[in-house]
Amino acid sequence: MQPRLTSFGNPLAGKILRHINSAGKVASESGVPVATQEPVKIRASRINACGFSTDMHTKDATVTGDTPLRLNLVATCREATVFTDAERAALELPPSTPATASTGSPPEAVSPAGSADGTRGRSG
Repeated sequence: MQPRLTSFGNPLAGKILRHINSAGKVASESGVPVATQEPVKIRASRINACGFSTDMHTKDATVTGDTPLRLNLVATCREATVFTDAERAALELPPSTPATASTGSPPEAVSPAGSADGTRGRSG
Protein backbone atom coordinates (compact mmCIF):
# COMPACT_ATOMS: atom_id res chain seq x y z
CA MET A 1 0.00 0.00 0.00
CA GLN A 2 1.30 3.44 -0.89
CA PRO A 3 0.87 6.27 1.64
CA ARG A 4 -1.40 9.06 0.43
CA LEU A 5 0.79 11.69 2.01
CA THR A 6 4.33 11.54 3.22
CA SER A 7 5.21 14.29 5.65
CA PHE A 8 8.92 14.08 5.01
CA GLY A 9 9.94 16.11 2.00
CA ASN A 10 6.46 17.48 1.38
CA PRO A 11 6.34 21.25 1.98
CA LEU A 12 2.56 21.31 2.52
CA ALA A 13 2.66 18.47 5.05
CA GLY A 14 5.52 20.19 6.87
CA LYS A 15 3.53 23.42 7.07
CA ILE A 16 0.46 21.57 8.39
CA LEU A 17 2.54 19.78 11.02
CA ARG A 18 4.06 23.08 12.18
CA HIS A 19 0.55 24.51 12.66
CA ILE A 20 -0.61 21.41 14.53
CA ASN A 21 2.44 21.60 16.80
CA SER A 22 1.81 25.31 17.43
CA ALA A 23 -1.81 24.61 18.36
CA GLY A 24 -0.68 21.81 20.66
CA LYS A 25 1.76 24.14 22.40
CA VAL A 26 -0.96 26.74 22.99
CA ALA A 27 -3.25 24.05 24.40
CA SER A 28 -0.57 22.68 26.71
CA GLU A 29 0.16 26.18 28.05
CA SER A 30 -3.53 27.02 28.53
CA GLY A 31 -3.72 26.06 32.19
CA VAL A 32 -6.19 23.25 31.48
CA PRO A 33 -5.12 20.20 33.51
CA VAL A 34 -3.28 17.48 31.57
CA ALA A 35 -5.88 15.04 32.86
CA THR A 36 -8.41 16.98 30.77
CA GLN A 37 -6.18 17.81 27.79
CA GLU A 38 -5.28 14.26 26.87
CA PRO A 39 -8.85 12.86 26.73
CA VAL A 40 -9.87 15.89 24.65
CA LYS A 41 -7.03 15.18 22.22
CA ILE A 42 -8.13 11.54 22.03
CA ARG A 43 -11.72 12.56 21.28
CA ALA A 44 -10.61 15.01 18.59
CA SER A 45 -8.43 12.33 17.02
CA ARG A 46 -11.35 9.90 16.97
CA ILE A 47 -13.66 12.51 15.45
CA ASN A 48 -11.01 13.13 12.78
CA ALA A 49 -10.68 9.36 12.24
CA CYS A 50 -6.91 9.59 12.76
CA GLY A 51 -5.63 6.29 14.07
CA PHE A 52 -2.07 7.57 14.39
CA SER A 53 -3.09 10.49 16.63
CA THR A 54 -5.56 8.39 18.64
CA ASP A 55 -2.78 5.91 19.36
CA MET A 56 -0.27 8.64 20.21
CA HIS A 57 -2.59 10.56 22.55
CA THR A 58 -3.78 7.37 24.25
CA LYS A 59 -0.16 6.45 25.00
CA ASP A 60 0.55 10.01 26.21
CA ALA A 61 -2.47 9.87 28.52
CA THR A 62 -1.29 6.56 29.95
CA VAL A 63 2.16 8.02 30.66
CA THR A 64 0.58 10.98 32.47
CA GLY A 65 -1.38 8.60 34.71
CA ASP A 66 -4.79 8.29 33.06
CA THR A 67 -6.49 4.93 33.57
CA PRO A 68 -7.54 2.46 30.87
CA LEU A 69 -11.13 2.77 32.10
CA ARG A 70 -11.25 6.52 31.47
CA LEU A 71 -9.50 6.20 28.12
CA ASN A 72 -11.97 3.55 26.96
CA LEU A 73 -14.90 5.73 28.00
CA VAL A 74 -13.85 8.88 26.10
CA ALA A 75 -16.15 7.78 23.27
CA THR A 76 -19.12 7.76 25.66
CA CYS A 77 -18.15 10.81 27.68
CA ARG A 78 -21.73 12.08 27.99
CA GLU A 79 -22.87 8.96 29.81
CA ALA A 80 -19.61 7.99 31.56
CA THR A 81 -19.39 8.75 35.26
CA VAL A 82 -15.58 8.71 35.42
CA PHE A 83 -15.19 12.30 34.22
CA THR A 84 -15.66 15.45 36.26
CA ASP A 85 -18.21 18.02 35.11
CA ALA A 86 -15.37 20.20 33.78
CA GLU A 87 -13.85 17.29 31.85
CA ARG A 88 -17.23 16.31 30.44
CA ALA A 89 -17.84 19.90 29.31
CA ALA A 90 -14.48 19.96 27.52
CA LEU A 91 -15.15 16.58 25.91
CA GLU A 92 -18.61 17.66 24.73
CA LEU A 93 -17.39 20.70 22.82
CA PRO A 94 -18.80 20.26 19.35
CA PRO A 95 -16.31 19.91 16.53
CA SER A 96 -16.50 22.48 13.78
CA THR A 97 -18.19 21.27 10.64
CA PRO A 98 -17.32 22.20 7.07
CA ALA A 99 -20.35 24.53 7.05
CA THR A 100 -19.16 26.51 10.08
CA ALA A 101 -15.57 26.44 8.92
CA SER A 102 -16.46 27.91 5.53
CA THR A 103 -18.66 30.66 6.97
CA GLY A 104 -16.18 31.61 9.63
CA SER A 105 -18.94 31.42 12.24
CA PRO A 106 -18.01 29.65 15.45
CA PRO A 107 -19.88 26.44 16.25
CA GLU A 108 -22.77 26.75 18.69
CA ALA A 109 -21.52 26.28 22.23
CA VAL A 110 -23.05 23.62 24.44
CA SER A 111 -23.45 24.60 28.06
CA PRO A 112 -22.20 21.91 30.45
CA ALA A 113 -25.36 22.47 32.49
CA GLY A 114 -27.50 21.90 29.42
CA SER A 115 -30.09 23.98 27.70
CA ALA A 116 -33.35 25.19 29.19
CA ASP A 117 -35.11 22.07 27.88
CA GLY A 118 -32.56 19.80 29.58
CA THR A 119 -31.24 18.21 26.38
CA ARG A 120 -27.56 19.06 27.05
CA GLY A 121 -27.10 19.85 23.37
CA ARG A 122 -28.44 16.54 22.09
CA SER A 123 -31.20 16.31 19.57
CA GLY A 124 -34.08 13.88 19.89
